[in-house]
Amino acid sequence: MSTVFMAQATVSQGATPPQRSSLTGSARAQRLRRRAWIVYNSAMTDTHSDSATRKREVRESALHRRGQLAEAAHASASARIREQLLGLPALQAARHVFTFISFGSEVNTHPLIDALLAAEYRVAVPRIMDATTIRAVPMTGWGDLEAGRWGILSPRHTTSAPGPFDVCIIPGVAFTEAGARLGHGRGYYDRWMESNQVGTCVAIAFECQMVPTLPMEPHDRPVDVIVTEQRVITPPRHRPQ
Repeated sequence: MSTVFMAQATVSQGATPPQRSSLTGSARAQRLRRRAWIVYNSAMTDTHSDSATRKREVRESALHRRGQLAEAAHASASARIREQLLGLPALQAARHVFTFISFGSEVNTHPLIDALLAAEYRVAVPRIMDATTIRAVPMTGWGDLEAGRWGILSPRHTTSAPGPFDVCIIPGVAFTEAGARLGHGRGYYDRWMESNQVGTCVAIAFECQMVPTLPMEPHDRPVDVIVTEQRVITPPRHRPQ
């Protein structure tokens, strides 16, 4: 797999996906994207835990820092993160990968998905089923997707991809070097990881999203690896002895 993968890993100009997000365009388009992201994040924020206030403060601060990245810096950092991610032994050895589809100011995963499809991985992406649940659905090309709520690309169908998953690649708002993760507050990925068999859970984020500490609760699931544009972080509990 690794030979095929390395031959295809640089592929990022596949078929153009429907309504594929881009970080290029007019200043007005950028403002509209940021406004949509603010509305989306407000709708997703948790309100029920005792640590909600602290989480909200960290979330707002991290999202602000990420949103301030210039277009060129965002594109360059996304490319570097993709390069480091594709070099992970766990991903090179994988056959079945679940990955999120980027939206707004998140690390751009579209070229990553192009590379995975070109290298003939089995790829699954999330479909939001209800207020608490996402489902991993197979993706064979960008034609499988349509713009859903908030404009986020989502599978047209709902058929589950059978696990297990060798690697899952998930988003987040803030992370610590210990592997703690802060999402948008709905717990979609925490619940998905709880109910699916996954070999290695990898988070991708910009370095500006790293924080010293995060308020954690029993249902908050840590990640196995964090990849930023500057480093690959393996939390202590996952480092080889």
